[in-house]
Amino acid sequence: MIVSVRVIETSTPQLIEDISLATNSQSRIGTRDLRANHPIAQKLASGLSNLGYQYIRKRGELSNLPAQHTIDALRAGQLILAYLKGLPERAKTDTTSMFADSFEHVFDPNYVTPELLITAHRLFADIEGEKHKAI
Repeated sequence: MIVSVRVIETSTPQLIEDISLATNSQSRIGTRDLRANHPIAQKLASGLSNLGYQYIRKRGELSNLPAQHTIDALRAGQLILAYLKGLPERAKTDTTSMFADSFEHVFDPNYVTPELLITAHRLFADIEGEKHKAI
């Protein structure tokens, strides 16, 4: 058996991330999970935690807080696109690129703050609540 190995030594975080994204083919990992440890995601998780919320960065990660205080990364991206960027059609149909090429645009830390995300999360919960009342 021959096993091919490529070793690249670097301490440049951006290069590490670029290599991870470009060579992700053996056991496919979703772009969302590849971005889970990105500084933007970590900063957002920390800011939300300081406000009593838990940010679920990876698929399969569980929250120890109730749903109203838990924000999933995928839902966060959808909330940002739909409510904050005015792109509801992309929020539903373009979930892959929000964690790929569009990640830094969608989760722009100069625009998306934990407080703003909480407001969008609460608005979505209110809309869903009203929708269920109407059914």
